[in-house]
Amino acid sequence: EGQMDKSADVVRLMTIHQAKGLEFPVVIIPDLHREPIRRDAPFILDRRKGLSLRVPDGRGQMVRGAFLDELQKRAGWREEFESMRVLYVAATRAEDRLIFSGAVARKSLKNLCVTEREQWLAWIWQALELDEYPQSEVKQFGDDVRIDVRIDRAARTAPGSVPALVSDAVERGVDPRSARPREC
Repeated sequence: EGQMDKSADVVRLMTIHQAKGLEFPVVIIPDLHREPIRRDAPFILDRRKGLSLRVPDGRGQMVRGAFLDELQKRAGWREEFESMRVLYVAATRAEDRLIFSGAVARKSLKNLCVTEREQWLAWIWQALELDEYPQSEVKQFGDDVRIDVRIDRAARTAPGSVPALVSDAVERGVDPRSARPREC
């Protein structure tokens, strides 16, 4: 593994966890459309409420009780909160420019503003108050935060045409942490 001079003008690829505590002039956060990994374990342990698991019903099926459902809901809330925290950490690494990038099928655009699914693109879509027919535009938040929303309807990565959302946030010299979009 080669060593890199810390002052070198280079592009660094790193995980969000590796970038924690660091800042960079430009930060790009790709794959906002990616769905979180779902785990469907046969048991769940909650440090406050205890353990619950699926049990065989005698007919070859596994059954679950209301307590397991409750613990899975609590675990889901914790995972969603952690996902929001990680997105915040990623977005606050930028000194001058923050670029978000994601893609969805055209038929899915109307679902982004109403969904409660744990997807970074949906959260940002809702915060920017975009609808199913978004236009490229510049959104101004206060005097020092400008968000350039670019919709690329010509992008094609699979059959069915996939438009891309690129939100190029923050002009030079503006602190990206001061960007507080409105809720949808």
